[in-house]
Amino acid sequence: MIQGNRIGSLSNDQVDRCNGWDSASSEQNVGPHHPAVYLLNGSRHNEIGGILTGQGNIISGNMGDGICLQSTNTDSNRIMGNWIGLDCSGRKAAANWQAGIAVRPANPGGEDGPQGTCIGSEAATSRNCLSGNLEYGILLEGPCAGTNILNNWIGVDAEQKNIVTNGLHAIFLHPGLSEEGPSRVKIGPDNLVIADVDDQEANPISALCLSGCRDIEVVGNWLGSTPDSRLATRYNGGLFLKNGAMSNTIGPNNCIQNNKRPGIWMRGESTRQNRITRNILRHNKTAQILLEKGANSNIEPPVLTFIDRQGIHGVATPDAKIELYGANHEECPSYIGDTVADSSGQFSLILKINRFFLQATATDPKGNTSALSAVFIMPVEVINFNGTAGENGQVKLGWQTALENNLFGFYVQRSQDAESWQDQAFVAAKGLSQYGMTYHFIDPTPLEGKSWYRLRQVDLQGNETLSSTIEISQSTPEFIEISTPYPNPFNSEMRLAFTLLQAKYLTFKVLNLAGETVKLLFDGTLEAGQHEVSWNGLDEQNRPVASGVYLIHLTAANQSYMHKIVYSK
Repeated sequence: MIQGNRIGSLSNDQVDRCNGWDSASSEQNVGPHHPAVYLLNGSRHNEIGGILTGQGNIISGNMGDGICLQSTNTDSNRIMGNWIGLDCSGRKAAANWQAGIAVRPANPGGEDGPQGTCIGSEAATSRNCLSGNLEYGILLEGPCAGTNILNNWIGVDAEQKNIVTNGLHAIFLHPGLSEEGPSRVKIGPDNLVIADVDDQEANPISALCLSGCRDIEVVGNWLGSTPDSRLATRYNGGLFLKNGAMSNTIGPNNCIQNNKRPGIWMRGESTRQNRITRNILRHNKTAQILLEKGANSNIEPPVLTFIDRQGIHGVATPDAKIELYGANHEECPSYIGDTVADSSGQFSLILKINRFFLQATATDPKGNTSALSAVFIMPVEVINFNGTAGENGQVKLGWQTALENNLFGFYVQRSQDAESWQDQAFVAAKGLSQYGMTYHFIDPTPLEGKSWYRLRQVDLQGNETLSSTIEISQSTPEFIEISTPYPNPFNSEMRLAFTLLQAKYLTFKVLNLAGETVKLLFDGTLEAGQHEVSWNGLDEQNRPVASGVYLIHLTAANQSYMHKIVYSK
Protein backbone atom coordinates (compact mmCIF):
# COMPACT_ATOMS: atom_id res chain seq x y z
CA MET A 1 0.00 0.00 0.00
CA ILE A 2 1.16 3.51 -0.82
CA GLN A 3 -0.95 5.88 1.26
CA GLY A 4 -0.88 9.40 2.67
CA ASN A 5 2.24 10.62 0.87
CA ARG A 6 3.21 13.83 -0.90
CA ILE A 7 5.32 12.92 -3.88
CA GLY A 8 6.86 15.65 -6.06
CA SER A 9 7.25 19.41 -5.83
CA LEU A 10 3.48 19.92 -5.25
CA SER A 11 3.69 23.44 -6.72
CA ASN A 12 4.41 24.87 -10.15
CA ASP A 13 6.49 27.51 -8.33
CA GLN A 14 8.89 24.76 -7.19
CA VAL A 15 9.56 23.17 -10.57
CA ASP A 16 13.31 23.40 -9.99
CA ARG A 17 12.88 20.90 -7.16
CA CYS A 18 10.63 18.39 -8.87
CA ASN A 19 11.55 14.76 -9.32
CA GLY A 20 13.62 14.21 -12.48
CA TRP A 21 15.10 17.71 -12.64
CA ASP A 22 18.85 18.34 -12.79
CA SER A 23 19.22 21.35 -10.49
CA ALA A 24 22.94 21.74 -11.26
CA SER A 25 22.44 22.32 -14.95
CA SER A 26 18.84 23.64 -14.74
CA GLU A 27 18.07 21.22 -17.54
CA GLN A 28 16.07 18.04 -17.73
CA ASN A 29 17.98 14.83 -17.17
CA VAL A 30 18.81 13.15 -20.43
CA GLY A 31 16.82 9.98 -21.13
CA PRO A 32 13.38 8.84 -20.10
CA HIS A 33 11.60 10.60 -17.27
CA HIS A 34 10.74 8.02 -14.67
CA PRO A 35 7.32 8.13 -13.02
CA ALA A 36 6.89 9.32 -9.47
CA VAL A 37 5.16 6.02 -8.59
CA TYR A 38 6.26 3.11 -10.76
CA LEU A 39 4.79 -0.40 -10.69
CA LEU A 40 6.30 -2.91 -13.13
CA ASN A 41 7.67 -6.42 -13.65
CA GLY A 42 4.75 -8.30 -12.15
CA SER A 43 3.78 -6.00 -9.27
CA ARG A 44 0.29 -7.21 -8.39
CA HIS A 45 -2.60 -6.47 -6.03
CA ASN A 46 -1.19 -3.17 -4.79
CA GLU A 47 -3.16 -0.15 -3.60
CA ILE A 48 -2.07 3.40 -4.28
CA GLY A 49 -4.19 5.57 -2.02
CA GLY A 50 -7.39 4.38 -0.38
CA ILE A 51 -11.00 5.17 0.45
CA LEU A 52 -10.48 6.59 3.96
CA THR A 53 -9.58 10.17 4.77
CA GLY A 54 -5.83 10.66 4.72
CA GLN A 55 -5.09 7.54 2.69
CA GLY A 56 -4.91 9.38 -0.62
CA ASN A 57 -1.61 10.62 -2.00
CA ILE A 58 -0.75 13.94 -3.61
CA ILE A 59 1.42 13.12 -6.62
CA SER A 60 2.31 16.24 -8.52
CA GLY A 61 5.15 18.23 -10.05
CA ASN A 62 7.11 15.28 -11.39
CA MET A 63 9.04 15.14 -14.65
CA GLY A 64 7.41 11.90 -15.79
CA ASP A 65 4.03 10.28 -15.19
CA GLY A 66 2.48 10.69 -11.81
CA ILE A 67 1.76 6.94 -11.64
CA CYS A 68 2.83 4.36 -14.21
CA LEU A 69 1.85 0.69 -14.35
CA GLN A 70 3.94 -1.19 -16.87
CA SER A 71 4.75 -4.66 -18.25
CA THR A 72 3.15 -8.08 -18.29
CA ASN A 73 1.71 -9.43 -15.04
CA THR A 74 1.57 -6.01 -13.39
CA ASP A 75 -2.05 -6.82 -12.75
CA SER A 76 -5.00 -6.13 -10.46
CA ASN A 77 -3.70 -2.91 -8.93
CA ARG A 78 -6.00 -0.25 -7.48
CA ILE A 79 -5.55 3.53 -7.55
CA MET A 80 -7.98 5.43 -5.31
CA GLY A 81 -8.44 8.76 -3.57
CA ASN A 82 -5.39 10.58 -4.95
CA TRP A 83 -4.77 14.08 -6.23
CA ILE A 84 -2.54 13.79 -9.29
CA GLY A 85 -1.37 17.02 -10.92
CA LEU A 86 -2.79 19.40 -8.28
CA ASP A 87 -1.02 21.31 -5.53
CA CYS A 88 -1.61 20.75 -1.83
CA SER A 89 -4.69 23.00 -1.79
CA GLY A 90 -6.34 20.97 -4.55
CA ARG A 91 -7.20 24.19 -6.36
CA LYS A 92 -4.23 24.82 -8.65
CA ALA A 93 -2.13 22.81 -11.05
CA ALA A 94 1.21 21.33 -10.03
CA ALA A 95 1.77 19.50 -13.25
CA ASN A 96 3.26 16.12 -13.80
CA TRP A 97 5.07 16.54 -17.08
CA GLN A 98 3.54 13.52 -18.71
CA ALA A 99 0.32 11.67 -17.80
CA GLY A 100 -1.38 11.66 -14.45
CA ILE A 101 -1.79 7.87 -14.65
CA ALA A 102 -0.30 5.76 -17.46
CA VAL A 103 -0.89 2.05 -18.06
CA ARG A 104 1.37 0.66 -20.78
CA PRO A 105 3.39 -2.40 -21.89
CA ALA A 106 7.12 -2.52 -21.18
CA ASN A 107 7.98 -3.55 -24.73
CA PRO A 108 5.89 -1.63 -27.28
CA GLY A 109 4.85 -3.93 -30.09
CA GLY A 110 5.41 -7.07 -28.05
CA GLU A 111 4.03 -8.23 -24.73
CA ASP A 112 0.69 -7.48 -23.15
CA GLY A 113 0.38 -4.62 -20.76
CA PRO A 114 -1.07 -4.63 -17.24
CA GLN A 115 -4.45 -6.28 -16.78
CA GLY A 116 -7.32 -5.58 -14.41
CA THR A 117 -6.27 -2.13 -13.19
CA CYS A 118 -8.92 -0.24 -11.24
CA ILE A 119 -8.76 3.57 -11.21
CA GLY A 120 -11.29 4.85 -8.66
CA SER A 121 -14.15 2.91 -7.11
CA GLU A 122 -17.82 3.29 -6.28
CA ALA A 123 -17.12 5.13 -3.02
CA ALA A 124 -17.05 8.93 -3.35
CA THR A 125 -14.03 9.06 -1.03
CA SER A 126 -12.10 6.88 -3.47
CA ARG A 127 -12.31 9.45 -6.23
CA ASN A 128 -9.06 10.38 -7.93
CA CYS A 129 -8.70 13.96 -9.09
CA LEU A 130 -6.48 13.97 -12.19
CA SER A 131 -6.00 17.54 -13.35
CA GLY A 132 -3.31 19.94 -14.46
CA ASN A 133 -0.96 17.36 -16.00
CA LEU A 134 0.96 18.43 -19.08
CA GLU A 135 -0.18 15.48 -21.20
CA TYR A 136 -3.10 13.21 -20.33
CA GLY A 137 -5.16 12.75 -17.23
CA ILE A 138 -5.28 8.99 -17.85
CA LEU A 139 -3.36 7.17 -20.61
CA LEU A 140 -3.99 3.54 -21.55
CA GLU A 141 -1.48 2.41 -24.16
CA GLY A 142 -1.02 -0.84 -26.05
CA PRO A 143 -2.61 -4.22 -25.32
CA CYS A 144 -3.66 -3.62 -21.72
CA ALA A 145 -7.07 -5.08 -20.91
CA GLY A 146 -9.70 -5.19 -18.20
CA THR A 147 -9.12 -1.69 -16.81
CA ASN A 148 -11.98 -0.06 -14.90
CA ILE A 149 -12.09 3.74 -14.65
CA LEU A 150 -14.92 5.03 -12.46
CA ASN A 151 -15.96 7.89 -10.24
CA ASN A 152 -13.01 10.19 -11.00
CA TRP A 153 -12.82 13.91 -11.60
CA ILE A 154 -10.57 14.73 -14.55
CA GLY A 155 -9.91 18.33 -15.62
CA VAL A 156 -11.37 20.14 -12.57
CA ASP A 157 -10.04 21.04 -9.15
CA ALA A 158 -10.67 18.98 -6.04
CA GLU A 159 -13.69 21.09 -5.07
CA GLN A 160 -15.21 21.22 -8.57
CA LYS A 161 -15.04 25.00 -8.48
CA ASN A 162 -12.73 25.61 -11.45
CA ILE A 163 -11.45 23.89 -14.55
CA VAL A 164 -7.83 22.74 -14.23
CA THR A 165 -7.30 21.08 -17.57
CA ASN A 166 -4.74 18.52 -18.56
CA GLY A 167 -2.65 19.40 -21.60
CA LEU A 168 -4.11 16.86 -24.04
CA HIS A 169 -7.04 14.43 -23.98
CA ALA A 170 -8.37 13.99 -20.46
CA ILE A 171 -8.57 10.21 -21.07
CA PHE A 172 -6.68 8.68 -24.01
CA LEU A 173 -6.71 5.03 -25.14
CA HIS A 174 -4.46 4.09 -28.07
CA PRO A 175 -2.12 1.33 -29.34
CA GLY A 176 1.07 3.37 -29.07
CA LEU A 177 3.74 1.43 -30.97
CA SER A 178 1.87 -1.86 -30.50
CA GLU A 179 -0.34 -3.49 -33.09
CA GLU A 180 -3.23 -3.70 -30.64
CA GLY A 181 -4.79 -1.06 -28.47
CA PRO A 182 -6.51 -1.40 -25.12
CA SER A 183 -9.53 -3.70 -24.96
CA ARG A 184 -12.29 -4.75 -22.55
CA VAL A 185 -12.01 -1.46 -20.69
CA LYS A 186 -14.97 -0.02 -18.80
CA ILE A 187 -15.04 3.75 -18.42
CA GLY A 188 -17.70 4.70 -15.94
CA PRO A 189 -19.93 5.21 -14.28
CA ASP A 190 -19.68 8.61 -12.62
CA ASN A 191 -16.54 10.04 -14.15
CA LEU A 192 -16.61 13.81 -14.69
CA VAL A 193 -14.29 14.49 -17.62
CA ILE A 194 -13.46 17.89 -19.14
CA ALA A 195 -10.72 18.89 -21.57
CA ASP A 196 -10.17 22.60 -22.14
CA VAL A 197 -7.28 22.94 -24.60
CA ASP A 198 -7.09 25.18 -27.65
CA ASP A 199 -6.78 22.70 -30.54
CA GLN A 200 -7.01 22.24 -34.30
CA GLU A 201 -9.81 20.49 -36.17
CA ALA A 202 -7.33 18.23 -37.95
CA ASN A 203 -6.17 16.85 -34.60
CA PRO A 204 -8.90 17.69 -32.10
CA ILE A 205 -8.65 17.29 -28.34
CA SER A 206 -11.54 15.72 -26.44
CA ALA A 207 -12.58 14.70 -22.96
CA LEU A 208 -12.26 11.05 -24.02
CA CYS A 209 -10.42 9.76 -27.08
CA LEU A 210 -10.53 6.14 -28.28
CA SER A 211 -7.91 5.47 -30.94
CA GLY A 212 -7.39 2.01 -32.41
CA CYS A 213 -8.96 0.21 -29.45
CA ARG A 214 -11.90 -2.17 -29.26
CA ASP A 215 -14.50 -3.55 -26.88
CA ILE A 216 -14.49 -0.42 -24.75
CA GLU A 217 -17.63 0.31 -22.73
CA VAL A 218 -18.35 3.94 -21.88
CA VAL A 219 -21.29 4.23 -19.51
CA GLY A 220 -22.75 6.76 -17.10
CA ASN A 221 -20.18 9.58 -17.45
CA TRP A 222 -20.33 13.36 -17.70
CA LEU A 223 -18.28 14.47 -20.70
CA GLY A 224 -17.77 18.17 -21.42
CA SER A 225 -19.19 19.90 -18.38
CA THR A 226 -20.32 19.53 -14.82
CA PRO A 227 -23.90 18.27 -14.35
CA ASP A 228 -25.13 21.79 -13.60
CA SER A 229 -23.25 23.20 -16.63
CA ARG A 230 -21.44 25.63 -14.35
CA LEU A 231 -18.05 24.44 -15.62
CA ALA A 232 -17.76 23.61 -19.32
CA THR A 233 -15.08 23.32 -21.95
CA ARG A 234 -14.33 26.34 -24.11
CA TYR A 235 -12.68 24.46 -26.94
CA ASN A 236 -13.08 20.70 -27.11
CA GLY A 237 -15.40 17.80 -27.86
CA GLY A 238 -16.87 15.11 -25.67
CA LEU A 239 -15.80 11.81 -27.27
CA PHE A 240 -13.55 11.24 -30.30
CA LEU A 241 -13.12 7.82 -31.97
CA LYS A 242 -10.47 7.38 -34.67
CA ASN A 243 -7.78 5.17 -36.25
CA GLY A 244 -9.74 1.94 -36.29
CA ALA A 245 -11.59 2.21 -32.98
CA MET A 246 -13.96 -0.71 -33.35
CA SER A 247 -16.76 -2.61 -31.59
CA ASN A 248 -17.04 -0.09 -28.77
CA THR A 249 -20.26 0.73 -26.92
CA ILE A 250 -21.07 4.29 -25.92
CA GLY A 251 -23.87 4.19 -23.42
CA PRO A 252 -26.17 3.97 -21.75
CA ASN A 253 -26.54 7.00 -19.50
CA ASN A 254 -23.65 9.19 -20.57
CA CYS A 255 -24.45 12.89 -20.48
CA ILE A 256 -22.36 14.52 -23.18
CA GLN A 257 -23.09 18.23 -23.06
CA ASN A 258 -21.83 21.76 -23.61
CA ASN A 259 -18.91 20.73 -25.83
CA LYS A 260 -17.60 23.19 -28.40
CA ARG A 261 -17.01 20.42 -30.92
CA PRO A 262 -19.34 17.47 -31.66
CA GLY A 263 -20.56 15.53 -28.67
CA ILE A 264 -19.53 12.24 -30.28
CA TRP A 265 -17.18 12.42 -33.26
CA MET A 266 -16.03 9.42 -35.32
CA ARG A 267 -13.47 9.66 -38.11
CA GLY A 268 -12.19 7.26 -40.77
CA GLU A 269 -13.36 4.14 -42.62
CA SER A 270 -11.57 1.80 -40.21
CA THR A 271 -13.50 3.29 -37.30
CA ARG A 272 -16.62 1.14 -37.42
CA GLN A 273 -19.12 -1.02 -35.58
CA ASN A 274 -19.33 1.44 -32.72
CA ARG A 275 -22.68 1.39 -30.97
CA ILE A 276 -24.21 4.51 -29.42
CA THR A 277 -27.18 3.88 -27.16
CA ARG A 278 -29.40 5.73 -24.69
CA ASN A 279 -27.25 8.75 -23.96
CA ILE A 280 -28.17 12.36 -23.31
CA LEU A 281 -26.58 14.58 -25.95
CA ARG A 282 -27.27 18.28 -25.63
CA HIS A 283 -25.85 21.73 -26.30
CA ASN A 284 -22.91 20.41 -28.33
CA LYS A 285 -21.68 22.60 -31.17
CA THR A 286 -21.57 21.44 -34.80
CA ALA A 287 -23.41 18.16 -34.13
CA GLN A 288 -24.54 15.86 -31.37
CA ILE A 289 -23.09 12.90 -33.34
CA LEU A 290 -20.78 13.37 -36.33
CA LEU A 291 -19.64 10.54 -38.60
CA GLU A 292 -16.76 11.68 -40.81
CA LYS A 293 -14.74 10.15 -43.67
CA GLY A 294 -16.61 6.86 -43.80
CA ALA A 295 -16.84 6.17 -40.08
CA ASN A 296 -19.35 3.51 -38.97
CA SER A 297 -19.73 2.38 -42.58
CA ASN A 298 -21.43 5.66 -43.49
CA ILE A 299 -24.75 4.42 -42.09
CA GLU A 300 -27.47 6.91 -42.89
CA PRO A 301 -29.63 8.29 -40.08
CA PRO A 302 -33.28 7.23 -40.14
CA VAL A 303 -35.98 9.46 -41.57
CA LEU A 304 -39.04 10.16 -39.43
CA THR A 305 -41.91 10.53 -41.88
CA PHE A 306 -45.27 10.96 -40.15
CA ILE A 307 -47.21 10.40 -36.97
CA ASP A 308 -50.70 9.01 -36.46
CA ARG A 309 -52.70 7.16 -33.81
CA GLN A 310 -50.42 4.14 -34.23
CA GLY A 311 -47.30 6.18 -33.37
CA ILE A 312 -44.33 7.65 -35.19
CA HIS A 313 -43.37 6.10 -38.53
CA GLY A 314 -40.18 6.20 -40.55
CA VAL A 315 -37.68 4.47 -42.78
CA ALA A 316 -34.10 3.36 -42.06
CA THR A 317 -31.46 0.79 -42.90
CA PRO A 318 -33.20 -2.62 -43.15
CA ASP A 319 -33.26 -4.59 -39.88
CA ALA A 320 -31.70 -1.69 -37.96
CA LYS A 321 -32.50 -1.01 -34.34
CA ILE A 322 -34.16 2.39 -34.04
CA GLU A 323 -33.76 4.45 -30.87
CA LEU A 324 -36.13 7.39 -30.53
CA TYR A 325 -35.23 10.53 -28.62
CA GLY A 326 -37.49 13.42 -27.74
CA ALA A 327 -37.32 16.84 -26.14
CA ASN A 328 -39.36 19.89 -25.31
CA HIS A 329 -36.42 21.91 -26.64
CA GLU A 330 -34.50 20.96 -29.76
CA GLU A 331 -31.12 20.74 -28.01
CA CYS A 332 -32.09 18.44 -25.12
CA PRO A 333 -33.27 15.06 -26.44
CA SER A 334 -33.67 12.11 -24.08
CA TYR A 335 -34.37 8.46 -24.79
CA ILE A 336 -38.04 7.53 -25.36
CA GLY A 337 -38.04 3.99 -26.72
CA ASP A 338 -36.81 1.68 -29.45
CA THR A 339 -38.00 -0.64 -32.19
CA VAL A 340 -36.56 -2.61 -35.12
CA ALA A 341 -37.02 -1.76 -38.79
CA ASP A 342 -38.33 -4.53 -41.01
CA SER A 343 -36.50 -5.99 -44.00
CA SER A 344 -37.64 -3.09 -46.17
CA GLY A 345 -36.51 -0.50 -43.61
CA GLN A 346 -40.01 0.55 -42.47
CA PHE A 347 -40.62 1.06 -38.76
CA SER A 348 -43.16 2.48 -36.34
CA LEU A 349 -43.12 3.10 -32.61
CA ILE A 350 -45.98 3.89 -30.25
CA LEU A 351 -45.36 7.10 -28.32
CA LYS A 352 -46.12 6.89 -24.61
CA ILE A 353 -44.95 10.39 -23.63
CA ASN A 354 -45.28 13.80 -25.25
CA ARG A 355 -42.30 15.66 -26.65
CA PHE A 356 -42.18 18.64 -29.05
CA PHE A 357 -39.15 17.44 -31.01
CA LEU A 358 -38.27 13.90 -32.06
CA GLN A 359 -35.02 12.46 -33.39
CA ALA A 360 -33.75 8.92 -33.88
CA THR A 361 -30.62 6.87 -34.46
CA ALA A 362 -30.31 3.63 -36.41
CA THR A 363 -27.91 0.82 -35.51
CA ASP A 364 -27.40 -1.82 -38.18
CA PRO A 365 -26.97 -5.55 -37.38
CA LYS A 366 -23.16 -5.11 -37.39
CA GLY A 367 -23.32 -2.49 -34.63
CA ASN A 368 -22.80 0.71 -36.64
CA THR A 369 -24.84 3.56 -35.16
CA SER A 370 -25.84 6.54 -37.25
CA ALA A 371 -25.92 10.21 -36.43
CA LEU A 372 -29.21 11.62 -35.15
CA SER A 373 -31.95 12.08 -37.72
CA ALA A 374 -33.31 15.44 -38.72
CA VAL A 375 -35.64 16.91 -36.12
CA PHE A 376 -39.28 15.88 -36.52
CA ILE A 377 -41.52 18.55 -35.03
CA MET A 378 -44.50 16.97 -33.34
CA PRO A 379 -47.89 18.16 -34.52
CA VAL A 380 -50.16 19.48 -31.83
CA GLU A 381 -51.97 16.77 -29.93
CA VAL A 382 -55.63 17.66 -29.44
CA ILE A 383 -57.27 16.16 -26.38
CA ASN A 384 -60.79 16.35 -25.04
CA PHE A 385 -62.46 17.61 -28.23
CA ASN A 386 -66.14 17.97 -27.31
CA GLY A 387 -69.34 19.75 -28.28
CA THR A 388 -72.82 20.45 -26.96
CA ALA A 389 -76.06 21.76 -28.41
CA GLY A 390 -76.99 24.95 -26.59
CA GLU A 391 -80.46 26.04 -25.51
CA ASN A 392 -80.43 28.96 -27.95
CA GLY A 393 -79.83 26.71 -30.95
CA GLN A 394 -76.06 27.21 -31.07
CA VAL A 395 -73.43 24.45 -30.98
CA LYS A 396 -70.59 25.03 -28.53
CA LEU A 397 -67.24 23.31 -29.26
CA GLY A 398 -64.24 23.07 -26.97
CA TRP A 399 -60.84 21.38 -27.09
CA GLN A 400 -57.46 21.34 -25.40
CA THR A 401 -53.93 20.72 -26.58
CA ALA A 402 -51.61 18.48 -24.57
CA LEU A 403 -48.64 20.45 -25.89
CA GLU A 404 -48.31 23.13 -28.52
CA ASN A 405 -45.51 24.11 -30.84
CA ASN A 406 -45.06 25.23 -34.45
CA LEU A 407 -48.85 25.61 -34.77
CA PHE A 408 -50.59 28.05 -37.10
CA GLY A 409 -54.14 27.27 -36.00
CA PHE A 410 -57.32 25.20 -36.38
CA TYR A 411 -59.99 25.14 -39.07
CA VAL A 412 -63.32 24.04 -37.60
CA GLN A 413 -65.03 21.73 -40.08
CA ARG A 414 -68.70 20.62 -40.21
CA SER A 415 -70.53 17.87 -42.09
CA GLN A 416 -74.13 16.71 -42.41
CA ASP A 417 -73.15 13.13 -43.32
CA ALA A 418 -69.62 12.66 -41.81
CA GLU A 419 -68.25 12.37 -45.37
CA SER A 420 -68.35 15.79 -47.02
CA TRP A 421 -66.73 18.53 -44.93
CA GLN A 422 -66.72 22.30 -45.07
CA ASP A 423 -64.60 24.81 -43.14
CA GLN A 424 -66.76 26.93 -40.86
CA ALA A 425 -64.18 29.11 -39.11
CA PHE A 426 -60.49 29.53 -38.32
CA VAL A 427 -59.18 29.65 -34.75
CA ALA A 428 -55.61 30.95 -34.43
CA ALA A 429 -53.04 29.17 -32.26
CA LYS A 430 -52.11 30.80 -28.97
CA GLY A 431 -48.38 30.02 -29.15
CA LEU A 432 -45.63 27.78 -27.76
CA SER A 433 -46.64 25.85 -24.66
CA GLN A 434 -45.51 22.58 -23.13
CA TYR A 435 -48.56 22.65 -20.88
CA GLY A 436 -51.22 22.99 -23.56
CA MET A 437 -53.99 25.49 -24.26
CA THR A 438 -57.79 25.57 -24.16
CA TYR A 439 -59.91 26.70 -27.13
CA HIS A 440 -63.62 27.40 -27.74
CA PHE A 441 -65.79 27.99 -30.80
CA ILE A 442 -69.55 28.63 -31.17
CA ASP A 443 -71.44 27.67 -34.33
CA PRO A 444 -74.31 30.19 -34.40
CA THR A 445 -76.24 28.51 -37.23
CA PRO A 446 -75.86 24.75 -36.88
CA LEU A 447 -77.49 22.19 -39.10
CA GLU A 448 -80.82 20.79 -38.00
CA GLY A 449 -80.78 17.25 -36.68
CA LYS A 450 -77.45 15.42 -36.59
CA SER A 451 -74.19 17.02 -37.67
CA TRP A 452 -70.50 16.17 -37.31
CA TYR A 453 -67.53 18.36 -36.39
CA ARG A 454 -63.75 17.95 -36.55
CA LEU A 455 -60.60 20.11 -36.49
CA ARG A 456 -58.15 20.55 -39.33
CA GLN A 457 -54.99 21.73 -37.58
CA VAL A 458 -52.24 23.37 -39.63
CA ASP A 459 -48.63 23.96 -38.59
CA LEU A 460 -46.37 26.80 -39.69
CA GLN A 461 -45.04 24.75 -42.61
CA GLY A 462 -48.55 24.05 -43.91
CA ASN A 463 -48.71 20.42 -42.77
CA GLU A 464 -52.21 19.33 -41.81
CA THR A 465 -53.55 16.88 -39.24
CA LEU A 466 -57.19 15.96 -38.63
CA SER A 467 -58.64 15.51 -35.18
CA SER A 468 -61.17 12.92 -34.13
CA THR A 469 -64.81 13.48 -35.18
CA ILE A 470 -67.68 14.26 -32.82
CA GLU A 471 -71.42 13.99 -33.50
CA ILE A 472 -73.91 16.59 -32.29
CA SER A 473 -77.67 16.02 -32.25
CA GLN A 474 -79.21 19.42 -32.60
CA SER A 475 -82.86 19.67 -31.44
CA THR A 476 -84.58 22.29 -33.59
CA PRO A 477 -86.22 25.03 -31.48
CA GLU A 478 -89.99 25.40 -31.65
CA PHE A 479 -90.99 27.49 -34.66
CA ILE A 480 -94.79 26.93 -34.68
CA GLU A 481 -97.66 27.48 -32.32
CA ILE A 482 -100.62 25.32 -33.35
CA SER A 483 -104.16 25.21 -32.02
CA THR A 484 -106.55 22.23 -31.92
CA PRO A 485 -108.86 21.52 -34.88
CA TYR A 486 -112.28 23.14 -34.58
CA PRO A 487 -114.94 21.99 -34.61
CA ASN A 488 -114.11 18.41 -33.81
CA PRO A 489 -116.14 16.33 -34.62
CA PHE A 490 -117.34 18.21 -37.72
CA ASN A 491 -119.74 17.54 -40.63
CA SER A 492 -119.08 20.37 -43.05
CA GLU A 493 -115.69 22.03 -42.48
CA MET A 494 -112.85 21.79 -39.98
CA ARG A 495 -110.38 24.63 -39.43
CA LEU A 496 -106.88 24.55 -37.90
CA ALA A 497 -105.18 27.84 -36.96
CA PHE A 498 -101.40 28.10 -36.38
CA THR A 499 -98.67 30.73 -36.05
CA LEU A 500 -95.21 30.45 -37.62
CA LEU A 501 -92.36 32.09 -35.68
CA GLN A 502 -90.16 31.99 -38.79
CA ALA A 503 -90.63 31.27 -42.47
CA LYS A 504 -90.83 27.52 -43.10
CA TYR A 505 -91.52 24.98 -45.78
CA LEU A 506 -94.34 22.73 -44.52
CA THR A 507 -96.92 20.17 -45.56
CA PHE A 508 -100.46 19.55 -44.26
CA LYS A 509 -102.17 16.24 -45.11
CA VAL A 510 -105.29 14.37 -44.07
CA LEU A 511 -104.51 10.67 -43.49
CA ASN A 512 -106.74 7.67 -42.86
CA LEU A 513 -105.96 5.29 -40.03
CA ALA A 514 -103.90 3.17 -42.42
CA GLY A 515 -101.56 6.16 -42.95
CA GLU A 516 -102.68 6.72 -46.54
CA THR A 517 -103.06 10.26 -47.85
CA VAL A 518 -106.72 11.27 -48.23
CA LYS A 519 -106.25 14.95 -48.99
CA LEU A 520 -103.18 17.24 -49.41
CA LEU A 521 -104.21 20.50 -47.75
CA PHE A 522 -100.99 22.51 -48.28
CA ASP A 523 -97.46 21.97 -49.57
CA GLY A 524 -95.17 25.00 -49.75
CA THR A 525 -93.42 27.80 -47.88
CA LEU A 526 -95.19 30.23 -45.60
CA GLU A 527 -93.85 33.42 -44.10
CA ALA A 528 -93.82 34.03 -40.38
CA GLY A 529 -97.22 35.00 -39.01
CA GLN A 530 -100.73 33.63 -38.43
CA HIS A 531 -102.16 31.07 -40.86
CA GLU A 532 -105.08 28.63 -41.18
CA VAL A 533 -105.87 25.45 -43.08
CA SER A 534 -109.31 23.85 -43.50
CA TRP A 535 -110.84 20.56 -44.70
CA ASN A 536 -114.36 20.06 -45.98
CA GLY A 537 -114.50 16.26 -45.96
CA LEU A 538 -113.56 15.76 -49.63
CA ASP A 539 -110.71 13.59 -50.93
CA GLU A 540 -108.19 14.36 -53.70
CA GLN A 541 -110.87 13.69 -56.36
CA ASN A 542 -113.29 16.01 -54.48
CA ARG A 543 -115.44 13.09 -53.46
CA PRO A 544 -117.04 12.99 -50.01
CA VAL A 545 -115.26 10.64 -47.66
CA ALA A 546 -116.95 8.19 -45.37
CA SER A 547 -117.71 9.13 -41.80
CA GLY A 548 -114.98 8.09 -39.35
CA VAL A 549 -111.74 8.97 -37.67
CA TYR A 550 -108.99 10.74 -39.63
CA LEU A 551 -105.61 12.29 -38.88
CA ILE A 552 -104.43 15.75 -39.78
CA HIS A 553 -100.63 15.62 -40.20
CA LEU A 554 -98.17 18.55 -40.31
CA THR A 555 -94.50 18.07 -41.27
CA ALA A 556 -91.89 20.83 -41.32
CA ALA A 557 -88.16 20.12 -41.53
CA ASN A 558 -87.58 17.50 -38.87
CA GLN A 559 -90.69 18.36 -36.82
CA SER A 560 -94.05 16.62 -37.02
CA TYR A 561 -97.50 17.26 -35.55
CA MET A 562 -100.48 14.86 -35.58
CA HIS A 563 -104.09 15.52 -34.51
CA LYS A 564 -107.06 13.14 -34.51
CA ILE A 565 -110.29 14.46 -36.08
CA VAL A 566 -113.75 12.90 -36.46
CA TYR A 567 -115.84 13.41 -39.61
CA SER A 568 -119.57 12.77 -39.23
CA LYS A 569 -122.04 13.33 -42.09
